[in-house]
Amino acid sequence: MVLPLESEAKDKDKFGKVLAWTMTFISLMYGFYGSFGAFGYFAFGDQTKDMITANYGAGLISTLVKLGLVMNLFFTLPIMMNPVYEIVERLFWGGGIACG
Repeated sequence: MVLPLESEAKDKDKFGKVLAWTMTFISLMYGFYGSFGAFGYFAFGDQTKDMITANYGAGLISTLVKLGLVMNLFFTLPIMMNPVYEIVERLFWGGGIACG
Protein backbone atom coordinates (compact mmCIF):
# COMPACT_ATOMS: atom_id res chain seq x y z
CA MET A 1 0.00 0.00 0.00
CA VAL A 2 2.93 2.38 0.51
CA LEU A 3 3.94 2.72 -3.15
CA PRO A 4 0.48 3.65 -4.46
CA LEU A 5 0.09 6.15 -1.64
CA GLU A 6 3.47 7.70 -2.40
CA SER A 7 2.68 7.98 -6.09
CA GLU A 8 -0.53 9.87 -5.26
CA ALA A 9 1.05 12.15 -2.63
CA LYS A 10 1.02 15.86 -3.36
CA ASP A 11 4.42 16.53 -1.78
CA LYS A 12 6.53 13.39 -2.29
CA ASP A 13 9.51 14.85 -0.40
CA LYS A 14 7.58 14.81 2.90
CA PHE A 15 6.12 11.34 2.39
CA GLY A 16 8.99 9.45 4.05
CA LYS A 17 8.82 11.61 7.16
CA VAL A 18 5.04 11.23 7.44
CA LEU A 19 5.35 7.48 6.89
CA ALA A 20 7.99 7.19 9.64
CA TRP A 21 5.84 9.12 12.13
CA THR A 22 2.80 7.05 11.23
CA MET A 23 4.63 3.74 11.62
CA THR A 24 6.06 4.89 14.97
CA PHE A 25 2.57 5.81 16.19
CA ILE A 26 1.12 2.48 15.04
CA SER A 27 3.97 0.56 16.71
CA LEU A 28 3.35 2.37 19.98
CA MET A 29 -0.37 1.63 19.75
CA TYR A 30 0.31 -2.08 19.14
CA GLY A 31 2.68 -2.09 22.12
CA PHE A 32 0.00 -0.49 24.27
CA TYR A 33 -2.66 -2.97 23.18
CA GLY A 34 -0.28 -5.89 23.63
CA SER A 35 0.53 -4.85 27.19
CA PHE A 36 -3.20 -4.31 27.85
CA GLY A 37 -3.86 -7.89 26.72
CA ALA A 38 -0.99 -9.22 28.83
CA PHE A 39 -2.32 -7.46 31.93
CA GLY A 40 -5.76 -8.91 31.22
CA TYR A 41 -4.27 -12.38 31.07
CA PHE A 42 -2.31 -11.79 34.28
CA ALA A 43 -5.51 -10.66 36.01
CA PHE A 44 -7.82 -13.45 34.83
CA GLY A 45 -5.38 -16.27 34.07
CA ASP A 46 -6.67 -19.41 32.38
CA GLN A 47 -10.24 -18.07 32.31
CA THR A 48 -9.15 -15.79 29.45
CA LYS A 49 -10.36 -17.08 26.09
CA ASP A 50 -8.22 -16.96 22.94
CA MET A 51 -10.64 -14.75 21.00
CA ILE A 52 -10.88 -11.40 22.76
CA THR A 53 -14.51 -10.90 21.76
CA ALA A 54 -15.46 -14.22 23.42
CA ASN A 55 -14.45 -12.75 26.80
CA TYR A 56 -17.21 -10.12 26.65
CA GLY A 57 -20.11 -12.57 26.84
CA ALA A 58 -23.53 -11.64 25.47
CA GLY A 59 -24.80 -8.08 25.52
CA LEU A 60 -24.82 -4.72 23.81
CA ILE A 61 -21.09 -3.99 24.20
CA SER A 62 -20.13 -7.36 22.74
CA THR A 63 -22.47 -6.85 19.79
CA LEU A 64 -21.13 -3.33 19.14
CA VAL A 65 -17.51 -4.53 19.23
CA LYS A 66 -18.25 -7.38 16.82
CA LEU A 67 -20.17 -5.01 14.53
CA GLY A 68 -17.20 -2.62 14.57
CA LEU A 69 -14.84 -5.44 13.60
CA VAL A 70 -17.09 -6.46 10.71
CA MET A 71 -17.32 -2.86 9.47
CA ASN A 72 -13.53 -2.59 9.70
CA LEU A 73 -13.12 -5.65 7.47
CA PHE A 74 -15.78 -4.42 5.06
CA PHE A 75 -14.16 -1.02 4.53
CA THR A 76 -10.56 -2.28 4.54
CA LEU A 77 -10.97 -4.64 1.58
CA PRO A 78 -11.46 -1.91 -1.09
CA ILE A 79 -8.48 0.03 0.27
CA MET A 80 -6.21 -3.01 0.16
CA MET A 81 -7.41 -3.98 -3.32
CA ASN A 82 -6.69 -0.52 -4.77
CA PRO A 83 -3.17 -1.41 -6.03
CA VAL A 84 -4.58 -4.53 -7.72
CA TYR A 85 -7.28 -2.46 -9.41
CA GLU A 86 -4.68 0.05 -10.61
CA ILE A 87 -2.48 -2.68 -12.10
CA VAL A 88 -5.42 -4.31 -13.89
CA GLU A 89 -6.59 -0.93 -15.15
CA ARG A 90 -3.15 -0.08 -16.54
CA LEU A 91 -2.82 -3.56 -18.05
CA PHE A 92 -6.11 -3.47 -19.95
CA TRP A 93 -6.63 0.26 -20.57
CA GLY A 94 -3.22 1.86 -20.07
CA GLY A 95 -1.36 0.31 -22.99
CA GLY A 96 1.16 -1.80 -21.08
CA ILE A 97 2.11 -3.73 -18.00
CA ALA A 98 2.53 -1.66 -14.87
CA CYS A 99 5.94 -1.96 -13.25
CA GLY A 100 6.31 -0.80 -9.65
